[in-house]
Amino acid sequence: MIQSLSSIAAPTFEAHSEQARIWIYQSTKPFSEAQLLELEARLTHFVAQWQTHGKPLVASWSVLYARIIVLSVEERVVAVSGCAIDSSVALMRQIEKDFELSLFERKLVTVQMEDAFAENGAEDGTENRIKTLSLEALKQALLEKKVTPNTLVFNALAATKGELMAQMWQPLAQTWLKRFLPSH
Repeated sequence: MIQSLSSIAAPTFEAHSEQARIWIYQSTKPFSEAQLLELEARLTHFVAQWQTHGKPLVASWSVLYARIIVLSVEERVVAVSGCAIDSSVALMRQIEKDFELSLFERKLVTVQMEDAFAENGAEDGTENRIKTLSLEALKQALLEKKVTPNTLVFNALAATKGELMAQMWQPLAQTWLKRFLPSH
């Protein structure tokens, strides 16, 4: 069900254990309200029929900040096979095509911009400060001091739900992106 315009999730996502395996797909641009509704329908249908070697997966999904899709599977119940992963990739490729965006661009970084650089100011909430930047745009923002070592960066490398929930946002200086800091 839609929980807000920026974040939606299947009811089962919250119930998944910290050990649940996840796959994270960052969009090159935020999803519109209509796209979020479409994602809810597609992702719900997909996880309901997602299987590995004929066995149903205990799967769920979430969309964070209207720009990040997270698929989740309880592998302690049934392990995911390569074919099952391929079917999820096919779904994401179809979403890319239909929504005219990219979900597989690995040189993207999602950050919480400082209030002074956020669109419409920060008074409208955190969602207005969330930006997805290319690595080149991140480097430029660092030079312009729009992004600092303390800027919070989304942890797109999390492998489990527990890791994502515990370390969803990290200061840039504590991530692999620290190599782009001007002092390095």
